Amino acid sequence: MRLLIVTNMYPSPEHPAYGIFIKEQLDAITSTAHDIKIDIYVIDASESRMAYMRSISAVHAMLRSGKYDIVHVHYGLSGLFLLRDRPGIPVVLTLHGGDILPEQNKRIQVALTHRILRRVDASVTLNKRMSMMASRYCRNIVEIPCGTDMDLFTPAVNNRHYPSCGDPLTIIFPSSRHRIVKNYPLFHAAVEEYRNRFGVAIKEVELDGLTRRQTVRAMQTADLMLLTSISEGSPQVVKEAMACRLPVVATPVGDVATLLDGVSRCRVAGSHDPQLLATLMHEALYDPAGYDSRDRLQQLQLDADSVSRRIISLYRTLTARTPQ
Repeated sequence: MRLLIVTNMYPSPEHPAYGIFIKEQLDAITSTAHDIKIDIYVIDASESRMAYMRSISAVHAMLRSGKYDIVHVHYGLSGLFLLRDRPGIPVVLTLHGGDILPEQNKRIQVALTHRILRRVDASVTLNKRMSMMASRYCRNIVEIPCGTDMDLFTPAVNNRHYPSCGDPLTIIFPSSRHRIVKNYPLFHAAVEEYRNRFGVAIKEVELDGLTRRQTVRAMQTADLMLLTSISEGSPQVVKEAMACRLPVVATPVGDVATLLDGVSRCRVAGSHDPQLLATLMHEALYDPAGYDSRDRLQQLQLDADSVSRRIISLYRTLTARTPQ
């Protein structure tokens, strides 16, 4: 089976972490199914939005070669080529959040995604809310959040159970503070509330521009991750923190309530209130009760191998239906 990936997110030497979860998913797929060969077309819109328009002709030229059995599009806007002509092979579209969720106010993108959804054979979504939205336009919805490499993301050997007395708390902000959707102002307000209420020093760590190994190390040495996003699909950083047994407090976005349900030293807020988040941070830091977070990932089958097998099964089902 030959697979064409069309994506606007993929690592590069300049941005090694951008879209790394897509590369890791593809690596897991080819490791699991040796008969699958993959070509990748990356839409690099970092300098010009015209990259999306150029992708229409470029992707159709690749498809005319006739060497592909299936196309997998990552992110709605990457599927613009479908609005010109639909290929005679199955097309899968994975939605990643901002392409369909209204909170980010990407109205034109969302409208285009709705049109593109009508022209695909299956849509992969990341949570139940996204599935409900996508089902209005596509009949074949499969909910498969991206998986986590649990061999890479592991607890530190000397993983401590509670913050060290007298040391500053290390709190991770799981993105760049310049990404509006990640809501750094709320993170800052919650951290300030915690600092003032409990009289402790706090060190902030921003997960931006780090290699995978540096990200793992940051999670292994931190005390807590605070996710304050306005909108999410199925946040990878939460699953990676869980694999490292790092406590997480999160706003009620995406599938975090499912991910963290009953998990030890993790909390999901009912609102975007900094005082509530500070309270939950304190609870999470000192309450040991609940499921082991790595066990929870395995229970949800969100390890990389399980997810790759589900994606491969979808490919095989779709290509088996295609007339030869």
